[in-house]
Amino acid sequence: MVTRVPVRDRTWERFRTARAAGPLHVPDAAEVRDRLRTLALRSPDHPVLGRLDGHRLVPAGDLEAHLRELVVEVPDDLDADALTARLVADPREELPLRLVLAPNAAGMDVAHVLADGATANGWFRWLLGDDVPPPDAPSLRFPLLRAGLALAARPRRAARAVRGAVPLGPPDERPHRPADLGSVRVASAVVPAATLDVMRAWRDEHAPGTSAASVLMARTAAALAERLPLGPGVRVMMDGRRYLPGEGRVAGNFATGPYLDVDPTDPVALGASVSRAATDGTPLVLLAALTARNLVRGPGRAPATAGQPPRADVTLSHQGRLDLSGLPWRDRGEAAFVVAGRPAGPEAVTVCFVPTPAGVHVTATAGDGVLDAAAVRAAVASLSDAGAAGPPGPSRR
Repeated sequence: MVTRVPVRDRTWERFRTARAAGPLHVPDAAEVRDRLRTLALRSPDHPVLGRLDGHRLVPAGDLEAHLRELVVEVPDDLDADALTARLVADPREELPLRLVLAPNAAGMDVAHVLADGATANGWFRWLLGDDVPPPDAPSLRFPLLRAGLALAARPRRAARAVRGAVPLGPPDERPHRPADLGSVRVASAVVPAATLDVMRAWRDEHAPGTSAASVLMARTAAALAERLPLGPGVRVMMDGRRYLPGEGRVAGNFATGPYLDVDPTDPVALGASVSRAATDGTPLVLLAALTARNLVRGPGRAPATAGQPPRADVTLSHQGRLDLSGLPWRDRGEAAFVVAGRPAGPEAVTVCFVPTPAGVHVTATAGDGVLDAAAVRAAVASLSDAGAAGPPGPSRR
């Protein structure tokens, strides 16, 4: 049976995300496929068991052939970084997901139109044997309506949320020319515990009350700004599930990244702006607006131009609530968990942060058609240096 992806999810029709973890005790492909066969018995129409055609899901046909495409073993002893780079470089757009099992690491490429970070991370953990709800676990019906009604019950907060959702992006009066994304490049580094301690010490002295996540995100933006011209402001991904009344699971996509008109290299300003947007409910308003656009005009198209001169438009995604304790780690002290999102256009840089037992894994993706991929790589690599851990805030300018 052909089904359509929910309207709310179609915003992400042209995106895929990749994630990888290691070093792991990796299950064999037969074990993982058995888990998917059990899923097929319970929920034969689950999106994982179909194939994508735009925002339509069509039957996969032969289940066994489909499972062989979904779960692949490779003999190469790849680490999480190399496995992520391979998945990003070779996406299978028609597959809902693809799990690649290396001897000591596992990686998954997933269609964003089916799963945001919270959903995809749950699928990944379940496939690897973690004790988490399966992909077909019950999901709340009409979550956007539920959350919207809860927000509307507080009119002043709702009004602030609407004001905070505009503008949708930075002002841009530059002339534009046709441009291509090019090849997507992945750069990643681990910010070790010692460097994080230096950042927290800087925070305690110069920016008390600011979250450690905001300090790290600001330091990352500053590292990029030292090597690339940045556009004004920043987008920060936020999960809308926090606005739901009561308990309940939401499958698919329920996160979005509002544009914040703030200096992203200033940890105090960035932290305050993120907190204000999250408290007001700005991500929920943006999610509703994007859903309405999808219904009326369809999903937006990928940008095919770049401004002159080019600049990097940054999106930050901090996945601080991800529980990795149930993964079959070989050595928690060396744990790596890499998340890489497809950039939204030729000038886009997407940066993901994942706390692990070994530190915070920072991964940036950018196309090399317009932007200097080597500069992005150098910026991310610099984050591991404890001597550069104190980000430029008002006290250091």
